[in-house]
Amino acid sequence: MGAMPFHLEKGWLGLRFDYVARSPEVRDFVIQQLRAGRDPIDLARNIQVSNSLGSAGINLLDSPIQVFKTGLTSLWGMNNYRFDDDEKRTAAEYDADQPALDTRNRDTGGNRAAFMGYWLNAIAARPALKTEMAAALLKAFESKRERLDFWWDCSLADTDQPAVVCSLDVPRVARVFFCTPHPGTVESHLRNELVARPPFDEGDPLAA
Repeated sequence: MGAMPFHLEKGWLGLRFDYVARSPEVRDFVIQQLRAGRDPIDLARNIQVSNSLGSAGINLLDSPIQVFKTGLTSLWGMNNYRFDDDEKRTAAEYDADQPALDTRNRDTGGNRAAFMGYWLNAIAARPALKTEMAAALLKAFESKRERLDFWWDCSLADTDQPAVVCSLDVPRVARVFFCTPHPGTVESHLRNELVARPPFDEGDPLAA
């Protein structure tokens, strides 16, 4: 898509994961929970962290964008660590990143529902996918890499089942790929050709 290969995209879920995974408290919490066998879907909907400076509750999968950004602000208030000057963590930076996403992949209610519906259906069809998802996430978080990146990759063969994998091949980065076949998931090769899916969250400029 555009200057990027059409099979690789940063969507709303990958961006949410990126921002939340930059919190040291979240990293520790996720490792603890996944090691204990926590369901990864339930975990992503119920991230609960606290320290002496505050607390935060994050629903990565379903919360409206304003609620999610409130969680980012709480995480930032608890610990404003950045491993370099380019690392983005704040709610304002999350807003500024939205236009970089394809309209079909931005953080809207309809886009969230479509993406989650796809993966929940995939898990229902192949329950082992949830175990693979937990293993990929744990591998990434346990790597202690400075940067954790989460991507949607649609380069699987048409007959392949969706999969979630973690790659540590690039130094300093752990990459988690939510992998799908191309047909049925990619609706256009042209960036921003299709409108974002409603419903839209309050204040979303795409709703205008």
